[in-house]
Amino acid sequence: MQILAEQPLITSLALAALGFGCLYGWLQTGKRAAAILGIVFLLCIPPAIWLAHYWQTDREQVIQMINQTAAALSDNDVTRAISVIDPAIPALRAQAENELARYEFKWVSIGQFRSIVFVDAADPPEALVDVTANAVLASRAHGFGETRISRRVIFRCRKYRERWFVSEYTHLPVIGGPDGYTPQGELLQRFRER
Repeated sequence: MQILAEQPLITSLALAALGFGCLYGWLQTGKRAAAILGIVFLLCIPPAIWLAHYWQTDREQVIQMINQTAAALSDNDVTRAISVIDPAIPALRAQAENELARYEFKWVSIGQFRSIVFVDAADPPEALVDVTANAVLASRAHGFGETRISRRVIFRCRKYRERWFVSEYTHLPVIGGPDGYTPQGELLQRFRER
């Protein structure tokens, strides 16, 4: 199902190969069933592309949420950036707002999704997401000028009413362990134990 929803090119190529294979078989044997089957496979390509376009998997939703958050930070829109944090956890929203308000962002980008792991049998559904984020920012409080940084950001996400929210996060250097900027918490400990 994941290939069908997230890889329309692979699905289309597979359907085309099956379709043309059946049509080739019809040309070799003259069996009408092979021609019909070949045409059916070829006619399935447009619906498969349509389905992949409109069907969003949980993985795609999580990726979209994180990319939209990076775009909000690039626009220095802290309110929009923290809107992805679970509204049932006001302390986490306050922590993120306090942390983000210290910086003026010039540019933020997600460099790499290192992993997205869905927690088995979690109710509501949960995912642990590990990304590398790149940013150009300046400090509002400490007075350092524009600098380019890369951080490894780890999110714990929960799905609530068909929408994914961040329920916990931490960040650390891309290489090595936590530093003076890393928020300490249970998530960092659990992620180390993995």
